[in-house]
This record gives sequence, C-alpha cells and structure tokens, in this order.
Amino acid sequence: MGVLIDSFFSASMRFTGPPFAFWLLIGLTIAMIRPKDATPIRNQKKARGKLTYFTVIPATVICSVLIARWHIEKYEANIHVAKAQAFIDRDLKTNAIYEFKEALDHDPHGVLSLYLLGCLSIETENFNEAKKWFEKLEKLSPDFSNIHEWKGYLFYRLGDWAAAEEEFIICAKLKPSVFDHNMLGRIYSLQGKWDQAIE
Repeated sequence: MGVLIDSFFSASMRFTGPPFAFWLLIGLTIAMIRPKDATPIRNQKKARGKLTYFTVIPATVICSVLIARWHIEKYEANIHVAKAQAFIDRDLKTNAIYEFKEALDHDPHGVLSLYLLGCLSIETENFNEAKKWFEKLEKLSPDFSNIHEWKGYLFYRLGDWAAAEEEFIICAKLKPSVFDHNMLGRIYSLQGKWDQAIE
C-alpha cells in the first residue's frame, strides 16, 4: 500500500528503485512490531517472532547493500559523464569517448552517454560505432528526438540519401531548425529533386 500511494503522489524522474526498497523495509519493520498479546498462545508467539526476525534482519541487510551498490554505480556513472563533458569542452574527443564508455559500464541505461557516444563517433568518422550507439539508444528511448538529427547526419556522411532524408523529415516535424531544413535542401539537391530543394 505504501508503494502504491507513494507512486500515485510522487514521480521519480531519476532513480526508481529506492522508494520501493524504502517502503519494503518500512513494511518489514512494522511486521516486527506487534503487541505482546497479539497471539494468545505464548509459544506460538515466540516461534512467529523468531521467524519474523530471521526474515526481516537478512532482508534489511540485503536491501541496504543493494541500494548502496545501486546508488554508488549511478553516481560513478555521473562522475564519468561529467569528466567526458569536460574533455569535450577541451576538444579531447578520444578521452571523452573513453569516459562515456566507462559511464556505460556503471549505468548501461545512460541515455546521455549513448547519445553523445554516437555524436562523437560521427565527429571522429567512426560511422559503424555511431550506428551501434544510436541503435542501442533507439531501443532504450525511442522518443529521444535529437537522435534523428544526428542519425540523419550519419546517413548523409555515409551517402545514404534516402535514409538521411527520412530522418531529417522526422526531425523537422518534431523540432524544426535551420540545420534540418538546410540538410534537407542539400539532400534533395544531391538526389536531383530540385523543386523540393528550392522549397
């Protein structure tokens, strides 16, 4: 009930695990606290009490260890992402790629790491790597709109005009920009679609 009510009133936009573990531990703790006269038979009460302690204490320890480990992994991933962004600011792309890969080792679902790895792979002309990162990102977060712009640019660099056109059309519908229209104009001119290019 605690989890249901908590989920109804609060949305965890960053980490979803701790609220569940918190309410589980609260529930187990409440299960340990019972009035002395909860069970009329003394022996039965003792047996049930021991069983509760043997269940709650290991569960509490296991949950605490798992929560701590899970948080540490997330924070370590964030540290690597911050380092990578610092390397990007200094135009050290190879170092940034290494840090983003380290971040993914700690948090395989890091959307930002996947996205920026794809972008950096295009900039370093490692197109197969870029394709791999973008495919992972699309599986993980299909509504990530920025990916279409970079995928379009990737296909443009690979000379796949039709695929590039498709991606830039999606991007122009989601969040139109000068870059998208410029790229569409170029792609149409390369395909000989002059009227569309002029438009």
